[in-house]
Amino acid sequence: APWDSMYDPARIQLPAGWTDTVDPDDLSYQAGYFPHEELTPERVRRATAYYYATLSQIDHHVGRCVDVLKQRGLYDDTLIIYHSDHGDYLGYRHLLLKGNRMYEPLMRVPLILKWPQQLQAGTRCGELVCGVDLAPTLVSAAGGDIPDSWPGIDLASGETRQVVFAEVDRGREYMVRGERYKLLLCRDRSQSRLFDLTLDPHERVNLFDQSEHAQAQAEMETALWQ
Repeated sequence: APWDSMYDPARIQLPAGWTDTVDPDDLSYQAGYFPHEELTPERVRRATAYYYATLSQIDHHVGRCVDVLKQRGLYDDTLIIYHSDHGDYLGYRHLLLKGNRMYEPLMRVPLILKWPQQLQAGTRCGELVCGVDLAPTLVSAAGGDIPDSWPGIDLASGETRQVVFAEVDRGREYMVRGERYKLLLCRDRSQSRLFDLTLDPHERVNLFDQSEHAQAQAEMETALWQ
């Protein structure tokens, strides 16, 4: 309290990727933390209302930190990075929490940067960004030298990425995500997935090892090996 009553579950919309049943292939890949077959629209709405409440609580306390920086005259010289380690399915594909494949709601995490002196304030960027980009960004903003061995890029440099990567369970599954295609390459290749996010934003049509998408798949696999 009082956060638990901040959002009315009855007013929560189900996500665009909601399905009435869970995909058997998803269940066989990872059963999850509870029986997904028992997930109902009402339960998703209630879980989402509580999830929104926790975000509002975090925002409130981040705001307290920002207020202290301003009171102490440190705000203008401070780089603030608001980030998260992962998202939540919140009903997408009839899933909740995390633990299944690296679908979009899990991987598209918040990244908000407040640069010193409020440079570029209010701008939005649609470029691909990876978590390994944060360390060189911090070092560069502090005036340090970025080691050549670091795989990340300085987000203030203007340099961009063609693909981003992620890994789970020490190589059980790798993600290669570009602007259009997304490859989920599994140690068990029969579990692998390739999605055309332009035509299939909710990741329902598996294109892995299909000849008409062989070039895109090969380019992404090559990028991963490199």
